[in-house]
Amino acid sequence: MHWVRRTAAILIVGLLVASCGNRDENPAPPPTQEDFNHAVARAKDGLFQGTLTYNTAKQLKLRVGESTLFRTTISGARGKSSKGHEIPVSTGAQMGVKLHCSGAAIRCTSLSSERQSVTSRFEVVQWRWRLTPKSAGTVHLDLTATAYFRDTKMVLAEKAPPTMDVEASSPKSEAAATAKKYASVICASGLAVLAAVGGVPGAVQLRELWQGRSRRRSASGRATDDSQEPEDDASTDPSRDEARAPANDGEGGGEE
Repeated sequence: MHWVRRTAAILIVGLLVASCGNRDENPAPPPTQEDFNHAVARAKDGLFQGTLTYNTAKQLKLRVGESTLFRTTISGARGKSSKGHEIPVSTGAQMGVKLHCSGAAIRCTSLSSERQSVTSRFEVVQWRWRLTPKSAGTVHLDLTATAYFRDTKMVLAEKAPPTMDVEASSPKSEAAATAKKYASVICASGLAVLAAVGGVPGAVQLRELWQGRSRRRSASGRATDDSQEPEDDASTDPSRDEARAPANDGEGGGEE
């Protein structure tokens, strides 16, 4: 029984000491607006320069009724890339990239989270959109990259590249343009072959051959016209009738 009482006494004393200690500790005060401003300032100072890479207008082949992927990446380091156009951007925080589409009727569907973290120089994150034109015309694409303070709406830095104008073509117009292009290529190839084979003398000979053929056609046409002219008929020539008339008169007088 003594050990039970002793254990209970120890527990009671421990609880009393713990409660007294909690009363002596002061709870941390809530952060003030000044603390928040200092934290934002430190976050801005912690930003570093990264690279924003996105597809160019030449890389995008927009066709009515077909979907095309538009990609953009943000990397913590700066470097050269052949995947698109590059511009410097402030990063080192939560990054949000938005794509605004306007102009011709088009649907832009986001395939990625709007916000992604880029907190080191070794990180590379990507955003993607699916672009589906509904009609032919010019599409305007506006891209915006924003660095946010933690998960708030506080903007630390923002970058907006120039507006991109992309032509959305219809299948009919594209087919006509392709046919015209191939016709031009074939014509140019034929002229190049002629110049390579005969050069200027060959072209002169070709011209003379064509002119000779034209002259032969003209001569043949004239010969055909001459052969179709009617021959003179002596029975219908009045001058011959007049020449025979005196002879008939002389013969009649001799008989009388």
